Order: sequence, then structure tokens, then C-alpha cells
Amino acid sequence: MYVCKECGGEHLKLSGKCNFCGQWNTLAPFQVATKSVKIKKSNQSFEAIPSSKVKTTKEQYLSVDWQLLGWQELENIFHRGLAVGGSYLLSGEPGIGKSTLILMLSRLMPKIKILYISGEETIQQIKNRMTRMDLSLENLILSNSNEVMSICSELEKNHYSLIFIDSIQTLYSEEIDGIQGSINQIRSCCQLLIQQCKQKNTTLMMIGHINKSGEIAGPKLLEHMVDATILMYSAKNIIDNLEIRVLKPIKNRFATTDKSALFYMNEKGLTPLSKELLIDYFSKSPKEPSIGSCYYPQFIAKKLIFCEIEALVVKSDLSIARRSTEGIQLNRLHRIIAIMEKYCGLKLHPYDIYIHVAGQFKSDAIEMDLCIASCIYSSLQEIALPKNILFLGELGLSGRVKKVNFKNMQKEIELFDDFIYCLADSGKSKKSQNQNKGENKNFNANSKTVPVNSIQGCLSFLDGLKVKQL
Repeated sequence: MYVCKECGGEHLKLSGKCNFCGQWNTLAPFQVATKSVKIKKSNQSFEAIPSSKVKTTKEQYLSVDWQLLGWQELENIFHRGLAVGGSYLLSGEPGIGKSTLILMLSRLMPKIKILYISGEETIQQIKNRMTRMDLSLENLILSNSNEVMSICSELEKNHYSLIFIDSIQTLYSEEIDGIQGSINQIRSCCQLLIQQCKQKNTTLMMIGHINKSGEIAGPKLLEHMVDATILMYSAKNIIDNLEIRVLKPIKNRFATTDKSALFYMNEKGLTPLSKELLIDYFSKSPKEPSIGSCYYPQFIAKKLIFCEIEALVVKSDLSIARRSTEGIQLNRLHRIIAIMEKYCGLKLHPYDIYIHVAGQFKSDAIEMDLCIASCIYSSLQEIALPKNILFLGELGLSGRVKKVNFKNMQKEIELFDDFIYCLADSGKSKKSQNQNKGENKNFNANSKTVPVNSIQGCLSFLDGLKVKQL
């Protein structure tokens, strides 16, 4: 049997391309037991207990002092703390700050015994980083042993409340077939560690690499084996000269996955990104109107971030025009283009269209539809969009702009600037009805709300801006 290194897909025959993820030259041989399994007497006895007689422990989470460093950000992800006996998988690009993060976590838990297994760095290198970060951790035990059986033996002899593995790809076992870092080794070592830690009520956090497509390297089974999978990635263009890091849970059995945490990296480690710093940066950013570009407000880690949506529409020299997206799904762009062609009479098929969400953000917010359509039309007609206009609305297949609830973020938005909101009107006034027909092209610039009930009305508003600019 052959297994894909990227996604863990299993194949009966060797092939140049994986049938599951589409990657090339990623199949590796995987040893499968050919002997038939016979039922025999086990050395371990089977134990079971009625659920009504199970006694719960008071300490379900490790005691974490989030206030110690002002790290309330991590409460969004870990909620009350790290679960006792829980297993976590922390993944991200090389150099993103994974090792720095686990050292900062160790500082937040000074009263528990922690074992740090490093298969990538020497003990001296870790100590040098701790010195640079002004960390003095008496409760942290360092080791370079990466043989999984020796680690399990250490857990049998001594009790640790928390164990860090940096990284799971560097572990190996002499009793398991395959070279270090192979699929068989990674899967078996991970399974042994999780089983041992659950028996000893030890919390396990493993660092995992990512592949070139941005997904966690190794078999997909790893994500199913652990209790929580957390992705750490870089976000650019939020604040210049600052290395922003986003911590996003992909899977979490102990808390929700719709929350994130924002930090910036410096020589002292990771520092939470404050709301005041975001407001100060936005107030100093340029506000000149630009073609094919506008802001979209989005909450990330309970903080309002203004993502810049950019669109480029150019005449294509191909029979089938290009469609490219970064930060949104390609099918979403196809749907918005189809709506604009159907109800606005636009001929977009001869044009290459590129959509980019600045800062490497990925968003599936439905309220961004109107913003994307406005940027496309702005680039097509060369209309400079003012930065103080926010386009908020979901586009229906009938061309109607659906109403969105933005009252929760309106108070936060007003802290940054005095914006004008272009969104669906809840009322059915004559003004709105005329706008649906595309007749009202001039709106009151002093009004804080521009009502648009259809895609035609939004494009008519943009035509009115073009007339004023001329």
C-alpha cells in the first residue's frame, strides 16, 4: 500500500499523482500487516464502570494565570485553560513563533511541572532564547531525547502536568518500521504519546509542521487523534513594521473554534495586539480614494480589523478569461460576477478579474459580497472609492442586497473614523424603490447611511461618485 505524505490518502498502486489531494510525487510505501488476526486471550483485563458511578475530578483544567502577562487573548482559544489529559496540536510555518509561544505558555503556569522535549534545537539554544526573552522558568525540564519509548518510560517514572513536543516529526521509535519523519513513525509515535498522557493525566501539546499548501504535514489522522488543533500564521499589512501573528483553532473539543488571538512578535517574544494600537495606526494610514480598493470591517480575536479588499479588472488576451482569488473562495467570485452580468448588463467575460484580501486573511463573511462587487465595478469603470465608505451586504441570486446586522460592530467602527455605510434599507420608501430601478444616482454625502436594496442601486451610487469626480 502507498500513502500520500501530504494528506494521508491510501492507494493500492503507485502513482505519480495523489487521487485525494492532487499533489505530485507524494506517495510513499506503507507496510501493512498481511497476517490474519486471530482472537486470543489478552494480558490486559477489560474494565468498565456504569456512568452513574463515575466520579468527576474537580481539577479539569490546568491552572493558568492569563492576567500574569495580560494574555487574556488566549482565553479566546483555551477558555478556562489547558484540559488535564488533553492533547493539542500546534501547527504553523517554520519561524512563525511556535517554540516562542510554548515558552510563553510555560511562564503562565509557574506552579506546575513541565517537560519540554526538543528534537530540533539543543538545550543551549532554548536557554539562549529564554535569556533573550527574560524568562527564568524553574519548573521547566529540558530534554533532547526524541525516542518515544524513552519518553514514555520517563512519564512512568516521574509525573509531569504538561509536556511539550517540538516537533512530532522529529520523534521516532526503534520498534516501528520506517525512517524518522515517515507516515508510519509519526502516526505510531503520536498514538503512543496520547495514550500514555491520558493514563497519567498529563496534558500534551505537540508542534507540527505544515506542507507547501498550508495544511498540517503528515497523515490527516493526526488531527482526528488530538483534542484540539491550533494553526498559527502570519498576517501582513495590518500594521507596518510589526510581525503580526494570528492563532486560530481549527478543531477544539473544549471550546469554540470561531475565535482567534492576535499578537505581534518582537525580541521579547509575543505581545498581545491592543485595540489602542490598531486605532492609532488606522488614524495615521492614508485615506486617499483609490480605484478598485476599499475597506471591510471584520472582527478577529474580539478586535475590529479593517481588511483592504482589492480588485483588478483587465482586458484578457485569452479565449477564457482568468479568475483568481486570494482570501476568498473562487466559486464566490464566479457567483458575484454572474449576478452583475445578469442584472446590471455588464459584459465581464472578456476581462481577467483578480481579487485580493490584503494581510493574508481568509474570510467567508457573507457581508463582503457587496464590497467585492463594488471593487470590481470600480476597477472596471476606473472609479476612485473613498476610504470612508463601507459596503456591507449579501448578494442574493435575484440581485437583491440582503440586510445585515452590523449594530454590534457599529460602536467599534465609530472609534476609528466617521464612516458612511452603504447597505440594504429595511424600509420600503419611494427613494428605495427608485434606487432598485437604478434611477437614483446622487445621494446625500452628509448622510451616514446610503440605502441600496439591489446590485443595480449600488452600481448607480458608484456612477454618481464618478460624476462628482469628473
